Amino acid sequence: MQWPEAGKLIIKFNHCQKCVYSFGLPRRCPLCGQDVGSRRLEEAPVSISEPFTDGHREKCSFLLRPTRGTFLRYEEDHHNCYSYALAFINCVLATEGEEQLDRDEFTEKFVVPRTRKASKYITLYRAIEERGFYVTDPPSPQTGPRPGSGLC
Repeated sequence: MQWPEAGKLIIKFNHCQKCVYSFGLPRRCPLCGQDVGSRRLEEAPVSISEPFTDGHREKCSFLLRPTRGTFLRYEEDHHNCYSYALAFINCVLATEGEEQLDRDEFTEKFVVPRTRKASKYITLYRAIEERGFYVTDPPSPQTGPRPGSGLC
């Protein structure tokens, strides 16, 4: 989902046996200067979906923010929004007869993967802003991304 605050759309295209990321499809390859026009469907440019969403527009979200004060009042072990959210989720899991999650399990399973994805996207976005494009080697067949993901 692209929303106004999100910034520019990232496009990935393949050229010079590399994956090239930019904010638009250039007429010429930034590496070799040749025409970028796609010759085959596999070479067609794809947009990279951003990992951020507007929680108010999502079908199912759990949004947290302090009702008073700032993040400076955060207490790591209890009485914080993270503990509250986890307690709520565990109540739902218990009602459904599912095993509850401890703090580490929840973080590893739900928070870390989304944080990694967001971090990679931000790093890519900033690199394109700085240089106008970003280049990577294509993935090897054994470690490649899921088909249709648009990621190199």
